[in-house]
Amino acid sequence: MRSFNLLKRGHGLRYGDQVSEDKQDKNVDSTTSTESAAQPNPRLKKLAILVAILLGAGAWFYFTARPSGSPPKARTPATTPTTPGALSQPGERAPGALLEAAQRTPEKVSPPAKAKPAESIERIPIEPLPPPKPAEVSPPPPAPVPQGKEPPAIGPAKSAPPAKTDSKAASRAEQAAPPQAPAAPPRAPAAARKKAASPKPTPARRAPAAAAYQIEVASCVSEACLQKAQSQIQRAGYKPQQSKVGRKAEMYLVVGGEFSSGLLAQRRQRELESQGLKTTIHPIEDGKQAVVAGIFEDLAGARSQRKALQEQGGSWRILRRAVDVESVTLIVGGFHTYEEAVKAKARLSAKGLHPELRMVKK
Repeated sequence: MRSFNLLKRGHGLRYGDQVSEDKQDKNVDSTTSTESAAQPNPRLKKLAILVAILLGAGAWFYFTARPSGSPPKARTPATTPTTPGALSQPGERAPGALLEAAQRTPEKVSPPAKAKPAESIERIPIEPLPPPKPAEVSPPPPAPVPQGKEPPAIGPAKSAPPAKTDSKAASRAEQAAPPQAPAAPPRAPAAARKKAASPKPTPARRAPAAAAYQIEVASCVSEACLQKAQSQIQRAGYKPQQSKVGRKAEMYLVVGGEFSSGLLAQRRQRELESQGLKTTIHPIEDGKQAVVAGIFEDLAGARSQRKALQEQGGSWRILRRAVDVESVTLIVGGFHTYEEAVKAKARLSAKGLHPELRMVKK
């Protein structure tokens, strides 16, 4: 029993010694771990310095390369490149270092500075323009020189007597001086040249003015009336002009017979022509045909013609009818003034005519 107890005590002593040794080993490990935790790992220091450098370089590049006008955008923190050899292996890290790295807060990135607003543009007052200067009036050109007199020749100005110098120096100066150009002849004034160049325009001849007045002397239907009026106008000293006009008018007819058919009228016309009388056939009222030996505007002329025909034989009578006739109007014209036309009218009236003054439109 005693031996068992002794053995137990010996075993206990051994166990106690072993426990105490284990406790001492644990204490040593704890002290070493605390010491290792107190002293940071140099690799972590290098990593932290590298991260700080990268963040600073990224911030500098962001604010310098970005234009000032546009608002800055939020920049994501740069990730630190890790190399296989840069970080320690999991087995190499101390437990205290891992805890410290986990508890360490990342550095705050400073917010980008706000872009300054553009300075307000300073308004500069605009000065009013000065009033325009009056145009300079050039002096009038000189009066042209008359062709008969020549301008007086302008002689060379008299130079002062040369100072007495050395003959050698004078010869050298003459050789060095350039030859003078001959003087240009005096030019005539610009106004005189223009007058000589431009010929005088010849005045255009005026066309003769058109006649403003004319005189209608007579309007004849029969040949006898026409010949008589022409002879009277010529005796007054004028040359008549004829104008034929077809019209319907009340006329005096000297009739040699009235017939209901054209054949009978033509037979009577042939009988009168065989006697040397010139006649025409004119239709009258009721569809009858009349053989007419003369058409007159006045009754006196018709009576005179009827009397002459009755002396040759046959029965003749006078009828007043509206017939289509071609009358010939005798005109005397070419009067430019009213006074000339009035004088001509008086001369024609003195010859037994009945002229009428007409105004002609130009």
